[in-house]
Amino acid sequence: MPRDEVASLRYLQWEDEFQNVKPYTLYMDVPEGFPPQNYRVDWEEPETIHDVRGNESKYSLDDNGFAYYKHRFKVDGYDRETLERDYIPQVESFLLKTIPNATEVKIYTWRLRSSDPTVRGKLPGGVINLSDPSHHLAPATAVHVGYITIWVIEQKHYFARESNSSSQNILQEEVNKKVFADVNSVWRPVRFPIEDYPLAVADGSTLDPEDLIAADYVRTTYQGENLLPLYNKNCHWYYMSDQTPDDVLLFKGYDSREQSKAKCK
Repeated sequence: MPRDEVASLRYLQWEDEFQNVKPYTLYMDVPEGFPPQNYRVDWEEPETIHDVRGNESKYSLDDNGFAYYKHRFKVDGYDRETLERDYIPQVESFLLKTIPNATEVKIYTWRLRSSDPTVRGKLPGGVINLSDPSHHLAPATAVHVGYITIWVIEQKHYFARESNSSSQNILQEEVNKKVFADVNSVWRPVRFPIEDYPLAVADGSTLDPEDLIAADYVRTTYQGENLLPLYNKNCHWYYMSDQTPDDVLLFKGYDSREQSKAKCK
């Protein structure tokens, strides 16, 4: 039986300076006195987080920006080598079969997370290497859209270069017409059903584009962009109670198709 929850979520707090200065977070050492982040998030009014358990089929990537699927992955280990050799190819195959009209899938990043501090504390020296996705991060606790616009643009150029180098008959203009979708995450627990920190996702069709504020996140080896939503009482939220490793959540960060109701989750 579905178990709806009522919870407060942490949203970006608007500052007038954002009209001239883009919000950012720097994941690196910065000079003394230089702020590593120029925005803040805070708790807003309690919201109902609707449980999709038993009603999973009602939600889709096109209409809502997220969808749940039943699928069993075969994973014999959770070290980086095993995951990249055995698990990532399974995810690519799953996405090709699951996403309608998908012709190619590329996994551009992955990450392990854990709410257990003892798991995160097992790293050598207790230091997390953000460049190593097998280093567990804590669950994200602020509302955000993992919207990788920079990555999508770079991939369009990459596909164009690859196509032109392999065949002179494929023109740049044709590559630019390709549909690009960023399924921002294939999200699932790896061992046991979730007992705390379940992932809540917003219905992308209820998001107001004017509430989405672009923000940069910068690492020493990578620059990306996501969207930080402002609080809006009209946004609808969902989660799955007791999500198991076989309950696979897909959610979308970008969609180039005009007809899609939900451009992101």
